[in-house]
Amino acid sequence: ERKLRNRGFLRLEAKALLQSFLKYYGQEPPSTGALAGIISDMDTGAPLAHTSVRVMPLDTTLATDGYGNGLYVLADLSPGLYEVSAVDSLHEPASDTVSVRRGEFDFLDFRLVPVTPPVVQVAYPQDGAENVPVQTSLAFRFSRPMDPLSVEQGLTLDPPVRGRWKWSDDSRQVVFTPRTRFAFDTEYLLTLTDACTDRYGHPLDGDGDGQPGGNLRIRFHTASLDTARPEVIDFSPAREDTGVVSGQILWVLFNKRLDSTAINDDAVLVLSHRGIRLPVSVQYTEQVIDSARGLLGGRLAVLFLRNLERGMGYKVAVMKSLRDLSGNELENYFRWNFYASSVPFYPVTLDDFAADTLAWSLMVEGDSSFVNPDSTALELAHGVACGDSVYGRLRYRFEVPGSVLLIRREKPAVWLPEKVARGEILMLAVNGDGSRNTVRFVFRDADGEEFSRGEPLDWRGWKTVKVTVGDTLIPGPGGNGRADGDSLLFVGLRLEQTGGPAGEIGLDNLVLLARSPATVVLWHDRERTDRAPVEFKLAPNWPNPFRSATEIKFWVGPGAVGREGVLEILNLLGQQVATLWRGQATEGWHRFTWDGRDGSGQDLPSGIYFARLTVGGQVQIGRLVLLR
Repeated sequence: ERKLRNRGFLRLEAKALLQSFLKYYGQEPPSTGALAGIISDMDTGAPLAHTSVRVMPLDTTLATDGYGNGLYVLADLSPGLYEVSAVDSLHEPASDTVSVRRGEFDFLDFRLVPVTPPVVQVAYPQDGAENVPVQTSLAFRFSRPMDPLSVEQGLTLDPPVRGRWKWSDDSRQVVFTPRTRFAFDTEYLLTLTDACTDRYGHPLDGDGDGQPGGNLRIRFHTASLDTARPEVIDFSPAREDTGVVSGQILWVLFNKRLDSTAINDDAVLVLSHRGIRLPVSVQYTEQVIDSARGLLGGRLAVLFLRNLERGMGYKVAVMKSLRDLSGNELENYFRWNFYASSVPFYPVTLDDFAADTLAWSLMVEGDSSFVNPDSTALELAHGVACGDSVYGRLRYRFEVPGSVLLIRREKPAVWLPEKVARGEILMLAVNGDGSRNTVRFVFRDADGEEFSRGEPLDWRGWKTVKVTVGDTLIPGPGGNGRADGDSLLFVGLRLEQTGGPAGEIGLDNLVLLARSPATVVLWHDRERTDRAPVEFKLAPNWPNPFRSATEIKFWVGPGAVGREGVLEILNLLGQQVATLWRGQATEGWHRFTWDGRDGSGQDLPSGIYFARLTVGGQVQIGRLVLLR
C-alpha cells in the first residue's frame, strides 16, 4: 500500500508493463532507461523520508517520498553515466555514479550515516554493580559499527587487566574476557574514552549529552573470595590462548589446600575439538598464595601425554569433586578453552635429563663466596618428573643478596641451528620452589651475551618456562639486547637472587620447537657427533645444486675401520628415500653417485634433501639441492 502511494513507483510499474508487451510482440525497447533506489539509515536500516536526491549532469533534484519507502524514481533517463547524490540534514551526504542503459532498470541504493555520534546501548556490568564474579567478561553493544582498534585502545581498566577481545554483529558488539580473572574484592574503574570512534570516524558520545566526545565511566566491585569452598584463583594457559604447544604444562591454582586423596588423573578433563579425551598426568603440590598471611593453596600441574593437533581448539574442565581438607567440594566445574598453536613446530629434545651424567656445570657470577658451595649442587634425581622419573635437581644457597648462579652447558655448547628462524621457541620444564628468585635463559651472539626476560619462581610444582627466539632480550656482558648474527648460542641459565636465600628447583625436558623439519635432522646429527672423536668425514657433494646426478664422497679414518655404516638420502621430513651404501667401513675415500631417484627408481621432485652418513653410531649430514 505504501509503494502504491508513490507516483514514481507507479510510473516504474507502468514502464515495466509496457516493456513486457514490447518484448512479447518483438518490438524495440524504449530509447530511455530507468533509475531507482532506496535510501535508508545506516544504523537502523529504516527508509528515510524527504531525503534530497540530486542527479548530475541533469542538475535535477527530487526527494524520497513521505510514505516510509525511502524510494526515489527517475522513470525516463537517456542512456549514459550519471552522478547521484543523497543529502539529508541528519546524515552524512553520500554520492556514487551509475550507468543507465537503454530499456533497462538500474538501481542505486544509499545507506546514510547519521551525524549523531555513536553511543553505548548496553554495557555489562552496569555502573555501581556489586559482587561481580571474578570470572566474568565485559560486554558492550554500540548503536552502530565501531572501529575495533580504536575501542580496544580507548578502553582502560584501573587496576589494569589483560584480556582478549571478541567482536560480533558487524563490529556493533564486543566482549572483553580477562586472560585469567579479575581480582577478588576489588573496585574497578572502566573508562571508554572519546578516542573510541565508529567505522566512519565519529567519536563516541560517552557522557550521553548528544554531542561527540566525553568519557563513559563504569565502576564495579568484584565478589569476595569464598573461603568456605575451594575456588580456582589462577590458571594457565589463559582463556582463548592461541599459542599453546605440545609439551607445555597446564596448571590450576586454588585458594585452599586440597585433599590429595581425591586427586588423580581424572581430576582435570581435556577434550579435543572432536570431543576426544586427551590422556593427561595430574600432579599436586601446595603453594604459598599470600606470603603476608602465610596462606597456602593447592596447585595442579597437568602434563599432556599426547601431542596437540596444530591449530585445533581444546576444552578444559576441572572436576567439582575436588575438595579441601575439610571435605568442601568445588561449587561448580571450572571450564575454559585454549587453542594449539597453528605454527608448524618440530620438537628437538636438547636434554631430557635422563642420561647417566649431566651435561651442565655451576658457576658463580663474581666472587665464588657469594654462594655456599656445600649447599649448592646440580645432580640427577628420581621422583615425579615430566614424562619419566628422572630430572635435574638444583639445590642452592646464596650468601650475598643479589648474587647470581650460572647453570652452564658443558662443552661442546649447544648451538641453535644456523640462521635460526625468528619465532622458534626454547622451552624448559621447571619445578618451582616458590622462592621468587628469577631464572633466565642465556644466549651468546656476535656481540656478547643476551638474556631472556626473567621468570620469577613464584610457584611450586612443574611449569613450562619458554622464550621465543627473537623476542625482546636484555643485554648481558658485551650484549646489546638484540639477536645479532646468523647464529645464536644457547649457553645455559641464570638464577638470580631476587627472593629467598635458598631453595631447590627441578629441571626437565629442554626442548627446541624448530620451524623446519630439517632442523630436527641437523640437530640429532650434531648431538651424536659431539659425543665422540670424529673417525670419518662426509665431504660436500658436487655439483650442488644438481639436475641429473651428484657425487657424494666420504673419508674413513683408521679408528672407524670395520664399523657398520650406511649412507642414506633423506627428505625434508627426515624420511629415508634412498640408500646408497651399507656395510663395514674401510679406510680411505669412498665415492657414490645419486641420480635423484628413490629406492624404487622413481624420480623425486625438486627440493632439499640430506645425505646422512652413519658409521659406528656416529652421524654426519650434508645438504643437497635437486633442481628438475
